[in-house]
Amino acid sequence: MGQALAVFGPVLRNGELRRVALAFAGFQSAEYAVWIAMLVYAFERGGTTTAALVAVVQLVPAALFAPVAGALADRFRPARVLAWGYVAQAAGMAATAAVLLADGPALAAYAFSAVAATAVTITRPAQAVVLPALARAPDA
Repeated sequence: MGQALAVFGPVLRNGELRRVALAFAGFQSAEYAVWIAMLVYAFERGGTTTAALVAVVQLVPAALFAPVAGALADRFRPARVLAWGYVAQAAGMAATAAVLLADGPALAAYAFSAVAATAVTITRPAQAVVLPALARAPDA
């Protein structure tokens, strides 16, 4: 426990790092929640084949966009790219949730979940660029 406090203590005392870490934890939880929800939703509608197709629909656009997302934080202000990445994720996830709650067309839910999954690729590279600027000392 003492080692964990030694590692996390300086990060938690740094307000900027703490906010980024909490945002990342929230983003990570939301990412997994959308994945699980969409795969369960697809499975209920068409079994394993539909669930597999939905996984591909989410993964392929994300994989194709990931190299572009990685370059965004180098071309533009990294903090702004990170913020817009979170906004894009939230919009995709909110649209997916709205379709599911309204019992809308499954294809719309799948499409919006693909948008959310693609927006997720912006977060990690942008955060990797932002974090070193937030550290006040080598230990945080």
